[in-house]
Amino acid sequence: MLMKYLCTAFFCVFPIVNHATGKEFTEHDMAHYRERIKSMFYHAYNSYLENAYPYDELRPLTCDGQDTWGSFSLTLIDALDTLLILGNKTEFQRVVSVLQENINFDSDVNASVFETNIRVVGGLLSAHLLSKKAGMELEVGWPCSGPLLRMAEEAARKLLPAFQTPTGMPYGTVNLLRGVNPTETPVTCTAGVGTFILEFSTLSRLTGDPVFEKVARKALRELWKTRSDIGLVGNHIDVISSKWVAQDAGIGAGVDSYFEYLVKGAILLQDEDLHSMFLEYDKAIRNYTKFDDWYFWVQMHKGTVSMPVFQSLEAFWPGLQSLIGDLDSAMKTFLNYYTVWKQFGGLPEFYSIPQGYTVDKREGYPLRPELIESAMYLYRATADPTLLQLGRDVVESIEKISRVDCGFATVKDVRDHKLDNRMESFFLAETVKYLYLLFDPDNFLHNDGSHFDTVSGPHGDCVLGAGGGNPELPGLEYRYPDPTGSNYGPGNEPGYTAFQTPTGMPYGTVNLLRGVNPTETPVTCTAGVGTFILEFSTLSRLTGDPVFEKVARKALRELWKTRSDIGLMHKGTVSMPVFQSLEAFWPGLQYWNSTSKKVAAIRI
Repeated sequence: MLMKYLCTAFFCVFPIVNHATGKEFTEHDMAHYRERIKSMFYHAYNSYLENAYPYDELRPLTCDGQDTWGSFSLTLIDALDTLLILGNKTEFQRVVSVLQENINFDSDVNASVFETNIRVVGGLLSAHLLSKKAGMELEVGWPCSGPLLRMAEEAARKLLPAFQTPTGMPYGTVNLLRGVNPTETPVTCTAGVGTFILEFSTLSRLTGDPVFEKVARKALRELWKTRSDIGLVGNHIDVISSKWVAQDAGIGAGVDSYFEYLVKGAILLQDEDLHSMFLEYDKAIRNYTKFDDWYFWVQMHKGTVSMPVFQSLEAFWPGLQSLIGDLDSAMKTFLNYYTVWKQFGGLPEFYSIPQGYTVDKREGYPLRPELIESAMYLYRATADPTLLQLGRDVVESIEKISRVDCGFATVKDVRDHKLDNRMESFFLAETVKYLYLLFDPDNFLHNDGSHFDTVSGPHGDCVLGAGGGNPELPGLEYRYPDPTGSNYGPGNEPGYTAFQTPTGMPYGTVNLLRGVNPTETPVTCTAGVGTFILEFSTLSRLTGDPVFEKVARKALRELWKTRSDIGLMHKGTVSMPVFQSLEAFWPGLQYWNSTSKKVAAIRI
């Protein structure tokens, strides 16, 4: 997913922690497993291309394909960012061209709002933000423009009708051509309401259309209001009435990514409200669902145990704990889950904790990524070699149990390792990717992350409401000094504003009633051009009017373009050997720069 991508895409950020490689794994061992994992990826990827494309997924036992989530060639979209993480720029570029020519969202298809968002929108956004790293020819205005961004926006717009409910919480299914079916059930899972903020906020900040982030935040707020008196949420809710239909509370299926997106959204957007919401939930989860570093399902109002089971989807939790700094709890829970893996060579969908065995009809392992994702996060934070051991065990188990002539098959039953005829797109999008990143501490995504850093705050040159990087101000005509004074408003109509210049850099003086005087000098100081971004961006984000941040950013960009070849002025020869009192701010600025945190980003 950025979420579930950012993350991949989209699409999340976390402090870099540099550690030595675990003692039990030499550099040779790490390289060996990277090559093994690459081989796994290409065996699965090539099998999909040869036998299943353009269908959504590969059926590895019969060597053919099937559509599962809307006929989007989903595996191809999902695999894009993994291609680049493995270093394959050529194939990344080829696939982008294929997708541009062949993907069409104007189809009469009933699509899962949740799955389309995390897989299609997230996958396209992640690929869009990686385009520069991949050596793609970029459109003017990137990352605020580009074919993959337009495709992501088109897909997301198809989902917007689902949010037109009395509560703002979305329906679970939407027809991409006709919107929500009148007979559509209003009942959807918690994750289906709360898993949009990463992709939709990224879209809003890249395209300039605030509607995506707005609907995602409204859904989050409404869901937050429905928590019980003891601070828990249930599993399924009626989006019309806000009444809980399934009142089992836990961290697994139907709820999981809601909590994940609160944490990663807080990091991505630097949003204290999302962080506070998660901490409140985390407190309730610890108080009512945690037992000996396992997490049970409980009744949301009473806190009484309803299902003492571990679900494989819960395996993301140690990774999430590591992101909030709770490494001790994260590692203890991870080790519990690892014991289950070692028992079966995979994680069954449901595992009875009291019985220490699988749950009837829930014995399958669809090659999910969550435990590997947690191992990757935890290894970045601790360098504990146990986490690499998990990675090694996963590679060996999947190769031994799931590898077939056409890719890798999901495990129908972990007890006897019978296989099922399916390879879900997340196997390439997440499972293989997290394995590779676990064994590749020097990957650009760990040590740089710059191509996802642009997602944080404003996205490069993009701002909320900025209209996709279009430099023109909405609704304003650019007007320039007229020596006759005819543009100088008499008071009941404005003249041209300070920022309405051919460059976008402002005049130094403006009449508060009538605008810029026709005789105003066009010469102003550098600080008078570049000292607006703090106030104006704050205004835009508080008022919802993008014009303030937009003019401030345009002025900064234009000023940046005027620097000399040496980065200052032209010769660099001393003109005044003096100290000015205003320069005394500089030591503070140097301190801030030296202590700023580095961040890296991964598609979630």
